[in-house]
Amino acid sequence: MLAKRLMVVLLLGPIFGVAGIVGCASQSIYQSWGNQLVAMPTRNGTKDDVSLLLGAPPERCDPVSNPTPLIGIYFSTKVPIVASVVPTGAAYEAGIRPGDTVLGVDGVPAADGTQVLTALRGSLHVGQPSQIQTNRGVFSVIPRMPNIAEQCYWNVSGGAISQSASGAYVNQYSGSASSASYDRQRFFRSSCRVNDNYISTCSYNWQQ
Repeated sequence: MLAKRLMVVLLLGPIFGVAGIVGCASQSIYQSWGNQLVAMPTRNGTKDDVSLLLGAPPERCDPVSNPTPLIGIYFSTKVPIVASVVPTGAAYEAGIRPGDTVLGVDGVPAADGTQVLTALRGSLHVGQPSQIQTNRGVFSVIPRMPNIAEQCYWNVSGGAISQSASGAYVNQYSGSASSASYDRQRFFRSSCRVNDNYISTCSYNWQQ
């Protein structure tokens, strides 16, 4: 069975997160891994956390060209309640915390996460403060570029599965028999965007 799981984080840096899952719903260790990868950004997961989860270091990490400015908060598309704040990020330093509700950006009100994202995309510039209005007050956040931005890849092999099948057909005139066998590989693959060691988004797929 081939199953796919995708996590998509819409972001200008790690600002805004939404998870989308596609595929069959059978339970497996691979599905458990995928669910935990989806949650990594909202739990301030790191590259080491992914390696610990999958039991292997990344096969490789490639530098990301032209990374985007970061403020380091995550929230949903519906109600923009902050799910997590990167502890080394600009939003944390400004005083924004998990549980805060974002109400507007630079004087532009926002009713949902999509409107917040639109406002942030239009206002965030490196080194220039943005005023983020929350239910606890207004916070001045200064976006910055990550020191290290990379795309890391993990590939975990579960070994080969051997299968065989046979059949026969007989009538009053003739008969025949057939058999077939094949091997298929079990695997789990993941790719994660990492900014200053913190996970901002992951995608993954598996076959078992």
